[in-house]
Parts: sequence; C-alpha cells; structure tokens
Amino acid sequence: AVFDEAHHLPAVAAGAFTVEVGFPRFAALGRSLRLLRPPGLDLGRLEALEETAAAFFAALSPAGSEEDNAWPLTTYPLSLATKLRQYLRDLARHVSGLSGAKAAEKEAAERLAREAERLAQELHFILQGEEGYVSWVQATKRLPVLQATPLEVGDLLGQYLFGRLESSVLTSATLSLAGDFGFFRQEVGLATGPELCLPSPFAFQEQCLLYLPLDLPEPNDPDFYAAAVPRIATLLDLSRGRALVLFTSYRALRQAYDYLAPRLPYPLLCQGEQSRQTLLHTFRQEIASVLLATASFWEGVDVPGEALSCLIIDRLPFAVPGHPVTEARLAAIRAAGGNAFFHYSLPQAILRLKQGFGRLIRHRRDRGVVAILDRRLTAKAYGRLFLAALPPCPRTHALEEVRRFFET
Repeated sequence: AVFDEAHHLPAVAAGAFTVEVGFPRFAALGRSLRLLRPPGLDLGRLEALEETAAAFFAALSPAGSEEDNAWPLTTYPLSLATKLRQYLRDLARHVSGLSGAKAAEKEAAERLAREAERLAQELHFILQGEEGYVSWVQATKRLPVLQATPLEVGDLLGQYLFGRLESSVLTSATLSLAGDFGFFRQEVGLATGPELCLPSPFAFQEQCLLYLPLDLPEPNDPDFYAAAVPRIATLLDLSRGRALVLFTSYRALRQAYDYLAPRLPYPLLCQGEQSRQTLLHTFRQEIASVLLATASFWEGVDVPGEALSCLIIDRLPFAVPGHPVTEARLAAIRAAGGNAFFHYSLPQAILRLKQGFGRLIRHRRDRGVVAILDRRLTAKAYGRLFLAALPPCPRTHALEEVRRFFET
C-alpha cells in the first residue's frame, strides 16, 4: 500500500477507531423499523426508546461556557443511561424474535436487532471509560454526541493495517522534523523500516524571504492583534495584494477582516463567505486579491505563480488548549514521565507550520515572502526548532528588506 499525505494517517486512524453514539442513530433505527413494520412490532417499545434517548442526550451539558463545543464526559444521567441500554437490549430481543412474511424482511429485522445491540454495547463502552480511550462530548446544532477516542493509534494501526500488509510506502512533505522521523514513527507505531528524506526541488535561498518582526507583542498579549493586523496591512501594501493570510482561529480572522475590509484597495476574500473551491478559483484569477483563511487552508492550497506572492501567518499553530482528546493525550504523556510540550505539542505545531509555509513556493519560478508575526520564533529557545524545520532561506526583521525584495 502507498499512503500519500501520510502525515494525516494518525488523525484519520483516530477518527476511524473512535466510537460515536448520538441521537441520530436512535432516530434512524426507529425510522427503519417503522418502514419495515415487521408483523408483531411493538411500537410502544420503540417510542419509549426514542423518548429516553432524546432525554439522555438533552441532559448532557458542557462543563464550561456556552462557547465550548467539546468537553470531557465527567458526568451523565446514570438512571437514563441504564434505562436506555436496557431498552436497546429489550428491543433487540423483541425485533430478533419477529418473523417476517418474506426471508428478506426477516433478514432486515435481524440486521436492525443487531444495530440495537451494537448501540447498547457502544454506549456502554463510552460511558464506562475504556482504558486507553478518552470519552468526551461533541456539541452539534441539535443534541450532543458521545465519543470515545483512542489516546494512541500505533498499536491499532499495527494490528489492523501494517500487520496485514507485506509492505507500505508512506510519503509526505511533512513527516520529518529537521530530517528526523522519530515523532511520526512513534505516532503510527512503526519502529523499524528504511526512511528517506529528500531535499526540496526549489531554490529557497533565491526564491523566498522570511520576515520575522521583533517589535510585535507576543501572541498571548491582549494587544497582539491590535498591533499585528496593521502590520498585515503594511505587508499587503508592500506585496500589492497577492497574498494568503493564514490564521490559527476564526475569531482572529474576523478581527483582521473587520480592520482590512474598509482600508484595503485590493479584492478581499474571506473563508466562510464562499466555498473553498470558489475562493481558491477567485484567488487564482484575481491576481491582486487577498485571501484570509484558517483551518483547512493551511494545507492542500496549490496556487503557483504571481497570485500568491506573500504568505502571512499570524502565530505559531499550537493546538488549541482545552479539547478533551488533546488534553487527555498530554495528561497521559505526563503520567508516563514525559514532557507533554516537547514530546507532543511542539512537534505537532512544527509540522503544522511546515504545512503552512509550503503554500508559498509551488513552482521553480515562484518567488515571494513568508511573514510569521509570532516573535516567539526569535524570543523563545524552542523557536530555533521551528526555524530548523523550515526550508533554508534568507531572514529579515526589517520591513525595508521586504520592500526591496518585492521591488526587485
């Protein structure tokens, strides 16, 4: 098997091995049984199950503010959970005992009985807190959803994937940290096997300039964006638009948009206003345009040529603290005697920054400036690890150097 963009493998595996139970599965079970309507179906059982499920999921509430969209499963309505699992098992036995007029109907009833039993088992799995998993709640527009996610996927990948393959090839531009594959190997559970780190085909020394301002507050300072957003406007003036601006949060993106929209003489595109495909098409076509984006635009954006001549990154992309899966993984590292920051948070952020940096130079004729507005790159000791992982190119702290670069 060949895995391209293999840096996604740990996250994809974590999603694949996540156990998820939400009210829509109960609703789907009810709809399917009503459509099938096997002879002898007790609709009262079904209605009791649906009402209990709705009450159970409605009773799940965040531990923090109303803005939280995910939180650890620390408490839940025990009596409703017990009743819900019992109703599921009762319904499974009831439906399994029904006989349809046709073989296909009986087979469909058996399948729905197995789904009811599976729901009961998965609900128990999440609520009991399985070892090696973190149980948490995901907010949705309607009722919350229960999830149990593995803390590590290396053993699971070995058992269900790599252990069943004769050979595997994993490729990506962001698997290594300054040529070291150790972090990725640990995440996917591949302790052995040959590795190869190839140099970039691009001449970054001639094609790229890295701008690192020294005079902005650190990102955790309340005044950071008040100073950083005008600096973004200055850089866009020097580049004459033609820029992709990447943010680590949607709130920061909106703050920048509100400042830039009335001031910028270039077409301003903003993630969320149109589809990703439409935004990128417009960005390629309108050469002077500026695209403000976050999240998925940190990778997978391929805009060679003049339309992307300046890449601006607001801050180092450390994972947002507080997500229950991230917090549980950090806690597990600490419990094992490791340093959670250096063993997990830092490598994740370095690889993410590499992905963002890679949006600028997409062709041997491309040329441009990368501006990273986070002074921790130069002020903190760990900043050198970020810089060592980026392609080697000239660096400057002076806007005048940026001006000269665009004028030549």
